[in-house]
This record gives sequence, C-alpha cells and structure tokens, in this order.
Amino acid sequence: MSYPFSSRASGYRLQSASFRYLLLPAILLMALIGFLWLSRVQGTWIPPHYAAWHAVIEIMATLMALMVTLCLFTGYQRTVPAALLVMGVLYGLAAGFNLAHALSFPGLALLPGITDINVTLYLGATGRFLAISALLMVGISSVERWPSSRWLFGLLIGSALLALVLAGLIYHHDRIPLLYNQGEGLSTFKIVMEWVLVVTSLMAGVFLMKNERLSKYVNNKQLASAAFITALSEVCFTLYAASYDGYSLLGHVYKLIAYGLVCQATLGSSLKQPFTELQETRASLDRLKRDYHFALENARTGIWEYNPDQDRLDYSQHWHRLLGYQNSDMLDGSIEKTLGQIHPDDRAEFKQIIHRHLYDEGPPIQHEYRVLDANGQWVWVEAQGQVMSRDAMMHPVHVVGTVTIINERKPTQLAFQAMNNRFRAIFDASADGMAMIDTTGAPHQTNSPLQQLYGEEINPAISLFEQASGPDARRLAIDWNDYLEQLPLGQEAALSPFTGKYRLDTGVYKPRWTEWNIMPLSNEPLFLVQVSDIDEQHYAREHLRENKALYRGLFTGGNAIKLLINPLDGQIIDANPAASEYYGYALRTLQGMSIQTLNGGNHEDVKRRLLQAQLNSIARFETTHCLANGEHRAVDIRISPIHINGGNMLFAIVTDTQERVCAEQSLAQSTELCREKERYRQRLHALRSRLAAATTIEMFRAGVTQELPGCFTDTSGTLTLPITELAQPLRVHWGTEQHAQSDCTLSRTIDSDQASPGTLTLMTEPLTPERRKLLEDTLDECTIALATALTILRLYLRVQEAGRKPFE
Repeated sequence: MSYPFSSRASGYRLQSASFRYLLLPAILLMALIGFLWLSRVQGTWIPPHYAAWHAVIEIMATLMALMVTLCLFTGYQRTVPAALLVMGVLYGLAAGFNLAHALSFPGLALLPGITDINVTLYLGATGRFLAISALLMVGISSVERWPSSRWLFGLLIGSALLALVLAGLIYHHDRIPLLYNQGEGLSTFKIVMEWVLVVTSLMAGVFLMKNERLSKYVNNKQLASAAFITALSEVCFTLYAASYDGYSLLGHVYKLIAYGLVCQATLGSSLKQPFTELQETRASLDRLKRDYHFALENARTGIWEYNPDQDRLDYSQHWHRLLGYQNSDMLDGSIEKTLGQIHPDDRAEFKQIIHRHLYDEGPPIQHEYRVLDANGQWVWVEAQGQVMSRDAMMHPVHVVGTVTIINERKPTQLAFQAMNNRFRAIFDASADGMAMIDTTGAPHQTNSPLQQLYGEEINPAISLFEQASGPDARRLAIDWNDYLEQLPLGQEAALSPFTGKYRLDTGVYKPRWTEWNIMPLSNEPLFLVQVSDIDEQHYAREHLRENKALYRGLFTGGNAIKLLINPLDGQIIDANPAASEYYGYALRTLQGMSIQTLNGGNHEDVKRRLLQAQLNSIARFETTHCLANGEHRAVDIRISPIHINGGNMLFAIVTDTQERVCAEQSLAQSTELCREKERYRQRLHALRSRLAAATTIEMFRAGVTQELPGCFTDTSGTLTLPITELAQPLRVHWGTEQHAQSDCTLSRTIDSDQASPGTLTLMTEPLTPERRKLLEDTLDECTIALATALTILRLYLRVQEAGRKPFE
C-alpha cells in the first residue's frame, strides 16, 4: 500500500538535502561574480608568490585524489560498484598528472626537460579531464559490480596504458594545438576546451544529483556539488590572461575545494557505511528473528539443538508450551531420554535416521513420529535437522533443527497414503494392461500385463498409440487424435472416457482383440489407460447364439437339480424342471425366490458360501433346504461361477442327500451307544474288583462309597443299603440338583439276607429308548454286584468266626 503523505514528505526531505548541497556552489558562484566585478573596477589581481601558492594547492589536491583512490580500493570499499572503482583509477591518474603539473610549473621547474608552459598546462588540463570524466561516469552508471577480480586487473592495465598514451601526447606537444601564447594569452583551443569541461562538469553534477542508487556507497549529492564547483574552476581557467594571475589562482582554489568534497564523500562513506550496514544488518536480523519466531509460533513449531559430545538435546521454550509442559527444561536431556518419549513403534526408525545422518553422512534428518505430551496423549510431529559443524575427524559437533506438530494433517496424509497404496496395488495387480499417459500419448507409468500385451519393451518417450501395431493400429491412433480434438484447453476432466475395441498385434502368432478404456484425471493433465485382452470374449460372443440352444438343453435336461443364482443378492435367476419338481414350486415361482428362502433364512451363511464360490471358482458344501410342503431335506450343493449375458452368475447343482445323512446319523448313534456301553462295563468291573477285595464291612462300605458314583457319572443317584453289622444303613448320594429334580427316575431293589432290602435310585435327563435300556441294564448289573458282594463278605466273616479257613 502506498501513502501519498509519506511520499510527499519524503520528496520534501530530498529537495531539502539537494538544496543544502547546492548552497556551497552558489556561494562560490557569487564569490566568482564579485571577483569579476572587482577585477573590472580595480584591474586584475596578481597574487604574490603565485608559484608557491600554486604548488601547495596542487600538492594538496594530489593528496586528496590519492586518498579517494585509496578509499575506493582498500578495506571495506572492495565491494563498491564497478563505476566507483573506475573513478578511483581515474582519480589516481589525475593525482599523477596534477603532481607533474605542479612540479613543472614555471618558478618551480623540478621536472627536468620541461621548459614549455604549454606542457605544464596540458598536464593540469589532463588531470582535470580525468577527474571530470570520473564524475560523469559515476553519474550515468549503475551499481553493478565486477563479475571477477580479473576485470579489476584489466582495468588497472587499461588505465596504465591510458596514462602512457596521454603522457606521450603531452611529450609531443608540438603536434597538438597550443594552449597559451606568450604575450597573447589563452588560445582559442584552450578556451573552447575549458568550456567543454565546464559543460561536462555540469552534466556530471546533474546526473550525480539524480543517481540515488549511489547513495548506499558514496554521498552522491556531495559528488554533484563537487562537479558544480569543478565547473566554476574551469570557468576561472578561461578568464586569466597570464598563467599566474588571480583568476588562475581562484580556479585552483575551487579545484581544491572540489577535490576536498570528493574526498569527503568517499572517505566519509567509507567510514560511515560499515556502521550503517551493521545497524541495518542488526535491524534486519531482529526483524527476521521476530518474523521467524512469529512464524514458528503460528506454525506450531519448536527448535531443538543437539550436542553429540555432551549427549545433550535441548528444546525451545515454545516447544515445551506446545506439548503442555510448564517446566521449560522438562524435555531436555540425553538422546535416550528423548527416545523414551517417542512411541515404541517409531523409536527404532527415528534412531536409525539420526545415526545415518550424524555418522554415515546420510541425508538431512526428516521424519514423522509420535511423542508423548504432558497429558499422556500421543502427538504426531515432524522433525527436521542437520549437522551445522563437524570437527577435524568429521564427527558432528553441533546439530540444529525444528519439530512441528502435524496432528491436523497426519490423518489426511495417512488416508491419502493408504489410498495411493491401494491404487498402486490395484494398478500393479490388475490383470488388464494399465498405463498413465499425457496428451501426447507418452506413457508415464505402465504395469506388467501391458508390457506382455505389447510383446516388447514400451518406450516412455514415444506415444503408446504409435508403438501399437496390427490391423487396427492406425484406426486406434486416428480415434485418439479425434478424441483429443474435442478436448478444451486445460479441461481434460470435462471429457467423457475414451472407449474402443481394436484388433492389434500382441506378440503372439496372430492379432488379438483388445478393449481400450481411457479416462481423463481431474487433478492433472493425465489419462488412465486400461487395455483388456478380449480376444476370447469376442469370439465367444460370435458363438453365443450357437451355444445358447445347447446351453438351454444342457441346463433344462436331465434329472439333476440345477439353479442359476445371482451372486450379489442370492436371487434364483433360472431353474430347470427337475428343481421345480423337487422343491414343489412352480418354475416361475422358483425363479423369483432367493437361495436364502430355500436355505431356511440363514442369510449370513448363504452370503459366505456365495462369496467362497466366487473366490475359489468352485465350492461344495452341505446344507438343508426347505421344500414347499415344509419338509427339510439334506442336500449337497456344488457351485461354480459362470459368465452369462455379460454378467457373472453362479451355477449350482443340488443333490438330495437326506437318506445318506439319515444313515450316517444312525450309524453314528449306534457307534456312540456301543462306546457308552463299554464305558459302563469298565466302571462296573472296577466296582466288582473293589468289592471282591473287601474283607471287612468297613472296606465294603468304603468301596461302595468311592466306586459307585463313578459308575453313573452323568446321573444323580442315591443308595440306601441296610447292613446288620452297621448301626445305620449305608447311604451314598452323588450328582447335581438339576438331575435330582429330573422326572426321569430309575430305581432297583437290592435283595440280601437282611430284614429289609436296600434301594438304588438313579435320576437323569430324558433319554432315548436305546440309552434308557442301556442304563437300566447297567443298573440291574450293579444291584446284583452289590448284593452278591455283600453275601460273599458275610459268608467270609462267618467262616472266620467259626475258626476255619475260608473255603476249606
């Protein structure tokens, strides 16, 4: 935004500065006018000791010119523009000619061989010409610098040659016009030459006053003032009648003032500019520092420094605040401390990246990982860093970097990466040929099936359509060019996809039919190409009409139950008459039903089976189908995918397996019953063995208590057996409350020689007739075993009481 008042005030300041530097030339001009008036009133003034004054003034001017040269060529001023370096060279040459002019002036004559006043005047005029040329060159030049030091060396060589040429011309002054005629005064050539220098000086002053680009290196306004004063000195050199009168001396004084201003402009800038630029640099650094911190704070970025020698990693205070830490050094410490705050899944990779950059001269550090904040939450961050200095052994000494919170963009980035990976996987795994091309047809990316389809290596620099060959290759290229002609400039996504079928060479013994689908991408001027080998499909369509009748005959004929199923929703698309007869539905009714209805409504199981058939090409499974009369029949289904009428279907053959399933179930039940009978037999054998080994009533009671429950583990039971030798009847109870409350109860009486018989009662869940019969037989055998064992034990005890050995 521009501010008119500020611009106007700036213009006023510039005008005020220009007026201040024009004040001294104006005063000197008034002095010259006053001196002219006095000379006309009182006559020309002849200063005493003119030669001495002249020598002093010229030597001072020479010293000032040399100081200008030194200021522009030494120290800081080596960075000045090329024009100022030329100015320094010219002022150095001017100093030499001025010194020669002073030493060869009549009355001093320190240079041998120079006795003609014209040589002296030519030396002085050459020095003034060089100084005025330097000011004019600076005024009209730019601030460009020398491209290399060789240019400066060439400048010095050229200046030396210029000095030799000018000195040669002056030495042979007899071949050039005279400047001063003894007794006649200044020659016309001298006066014209001086007025040319006057005009040149004024032009230099105007250009210097307007060339603000020089103000960074020298005071251009002061140089302009020196140019105007030089013009006044040249005017004085056109007025003197003798080389030693007042006008000549006044011209040399003006010349000395001009040299002094030039020296002040260069020397002052030379001394002031380093401090000015230092202040500007500091101000710029402060501004950059404020902007940098402002940018970091708004970008949610912190700064870190790492000292490998001390194993010390320090973070900025702003980063501590971003992670919620009040203590500004909570995160600082060793590298292991930092790694401990990183998510375990990201830790090893981050450590490897740091080590590769620090010690293996790897790329700069740039990695995304998760860190733990003050609230115990994992935060996604991106760290960047680089080694700033290394020691003599190339070991890292100082490492700095930034770390930025990227929680907002990380989910989008992960989603985009996942989408890109999925697209790449689909692109590479596609069975069709895939490519990315531009408007010229040049392929940017291709997959293996496309390479195989072309039969040779695809050249990425040549159009994909030009590399195609075969009967329809030319038509393909023409169709693509016609398609591009409809393409508005920069609006590729506005077009509909390009589609077509072409017969092309594919590296086999004969051309094959291919289908091309090209879709423009919306985000960039590229196209996605899909090339499918449809040769078999093409010829299959040609024979489709011939095969249709055969298909219907095979499908509808025979006794096998056949169904055609839609894999998406399980709807029965078609069925043969055998299926209608088996299920009991009319054919049209059956064709409108779904396989889920026949399967008893188990939709998830049916979906799983259909998906399995699509993935595995063929599937076989057994299930139960419901007929129209409500009967459920076991069936065996074989499903395989087929392609019909441009769509994928599932062909199913259903076989009734009800009788086989019933036979298998009966066999399984018989087998299980035999196994259970064997288990009961083993348990009864264990009970008999234990009771046969009993020699006392206590051993009998312990054997019954321990072994009887094991004979009927899947029931609840109660044994009550009165024994004369015991004060109380023998009672044994086992099982759960669930069995105890069951309605299925089996009970047997245990006959012995006691007054009252015992009872053995079993309670269990309802049983099948076969299992009930098995349990009753086992119960009978158990009661007989108890009664027999008790009778034998009593006989054994009576024999012992009679004092006889048993069984003698």
